[in-house]
Amino acid sequence: MSEEIMVSVLCTVYNHEKYLKECIEGFIMQKTDFKYEVLIHDDASTDGSFDIIKEYSARYPDIIKPIFQKENQYSKVKSITLEILLPMANGKYIALCEGDDFWSDENKLQRQYEALESNPEIAMCTHRVQVFDTNAMAKAGTIPMCNMHNDTFKEESFFVLFEKCNNYPFHTSSYFINKNAMIKMEKESPLFMSVFRCGDVPMMMFMAVSGGIMYIDDIMSNYRLGAEYSWHTMMNKSQNNYIRHTKNNIAAFILYDLYTDEKYSKFIEIIIQQEVLYICQVKKEYVELLNRRYKCTLKKLPLNQRFYYKLIGLWQLLTKSVK
Repeated sequence: MSEEIMVSVLCTVYNHEKYLKECIEGFIMQKTDFKYEVLIHDDASTDGSFDIIKEYSARYPDIIKPIFQKENQYSKVKSITLEILLPMANGKYIALCEGDDFWSDENKLQRQYEALESNPEIAMCTHRVQVFDTNAMAKAGTIPMCNMHNDTFKEESFFVLFEKCNNYPFHTSSYFINKNAMIKMEKESPLFMSVFRCGDVPMMMFMAVSGGIMYIDDIMSNYRLGAEYSWHTMMNKSQNNYIRHTKNNIAAFILYDLYTDEKYSKFIEIIIQQEVLYICQVKKEYVELLNRRYKCTLKKLPLNQRFYYKLIGLWQLLTKSVK
């Protein structure tokens, strides 16, 4: 085995004490024919995350490399992955996993490494992810949510998939990326990336037009839905949080359309329509959906749901007119 580190795993942690041991165990169980490192960034956690990371770094000093912050960096609007961890990474490839998720396949890194080594023009490799609902303590489907098979997605084919999978085809814990592609992304720092309120969606959108994304249709990691301090939990604390987040997405998609010279406008329009539909569903206000612009998006819904939205939207419009 070469002494050169081929893969750098970047793990962001904040108050993940409940889940962190399982996450780290998923890293150290990996069976590879190459060396890899795990950079674990603790963002000034106030629970026992520090002690867990310290324990594992003492047991596996050649693998676990901790970064402990005294002040929370996320609150300073810093991209921990791109601004702090990426410059420290020694690997040719970057794998991502947040501290409340975990890997379940001991061959995950090896398989993704071989996939990109065999296809050096591809920017990123992903796989299917098991969703685990922490509140119900039960499995809750998978990501992607749609039926798929091993494939490579570039440009137009990616956007077809993106819309098919409800604007979220791949989960962060499956990301395995050519480091040069990430450096390119960090250097370019396109405006659309800073407008998105979460980093994984713009990252996959960048990679889709910067080499493409390979997909392996096997479950190799788990996403904890509803974990404390997770992005999903924070967004669902209030309706306003979710609406604000979705409006940001719409603005970011418009900027992405400009970034790609409007080559994919017909796909971006459909994606934006889906985001508008989400807002209407959350607010229970359906007047906007009466616009013929949303005809294609509504056609994908069950007939009874489509009829309900239009009926309520018409009633809301008439009521508003009377007032």
